[in-house]
Amino acid sequence: MNLVYQPGARELRANLTHWLPTTANTNWQLTTQTLVDLAQSAQTGLEQAARAYFGVDAELGLTAWRAEINRLPTETLWQTQARDDVYSIASQITQGLLSRSGGLAAWSALHGTAIERLRKLLQNISHQSPDLAPVSVALRELRHLA
Repeated sequence: MNLVYQPGARELRANLTHWLPTTANTNWQLTTQTLVDLAQSAQTGLEQAARAYFGVDAELGLTAWRAEINRLPTETLWQTQARDDVYSIASQITQGLLSRSGGLAAWSALHGTAIERLRKLLQNISHQSPDLAPVSVALRELRHLA
């Protein structure tokens, strides 16, 4: 790391939990624990687990799916469950990916049709009023990839 950035990086690391809003802090801690769990269960390095997890997240547009879930009208049990399901499914897909050879590119090629269907569904629902039904369909589609 460039010496110019080291003091700032140390300050950020020391204060991150204090500076992040509660929701972001919770998500960061959840993701950190998920990555450690994935690395341990797959008996792989943390970097490999992180690259696989965030690769799956990017490939499937899971950040956008979480945003759609957050558009649901209220903080209901269903919204919370749907958001938790996205994290759980991402972990399951990543776990499977780490246990097979071939990596993300091979997995994406194998599931290309389903991934494209999910992308189209996301594009369609992002232009509609928030509704649990399409999110439920997307979660079902995501589960098939796990």
